[in-house]
Amino acid sequence: MKLERKGKPPVANDTPSPVSQAQEHSSPSQVAIPQPTKQPSTKPISQPPKKFTKQTIKQSTEPDNNELVERPKGFYITHRLDQRLNSAVEYLQIKHGIKKVDRSLIVNAILDTDERWTEEAMDLLVAPIISILTSRLIK
Repeated sequence: MKLERKGKPPVANDTPSPVSQAQEHSSPSQVAIPQPTKQPSTKPISQPPKKFTKQTIKQSTEPDNNELVERPKGFYITHRLDQRLNSAVEYLQIKHGIKKVDRSLIVNAILDTDERWTEEAMDLLVAPIISILTSRLIK
């Protein structure tokens, strides 16, 4: 079996390779096993295609509750909320020494609680939402 390398053409060499030397001086039942060389291969390593199973599909559709979404989700906030988030970050960093706190952590901590997502909690949002929508229509 002869392997071909893509890239550089083979260079003619007067010195036979260790494999060919071993094959010339050995009996047919003895074949020398070539030792790996430390030369980098120029051929890229290809990876087999991913196989999807029921488990991987389920995992991709039902992410872990603590995982972040893959890309940032943007939304509009009021200037007032923007200032409040900045103040909350500063407060938590100075008062409690949480240096790595940021706005997204605060938003997640406030919103990602079960009691905020009950039907009763949604009902309490109706009046503020209608107020915001009305003020947008007036402007």
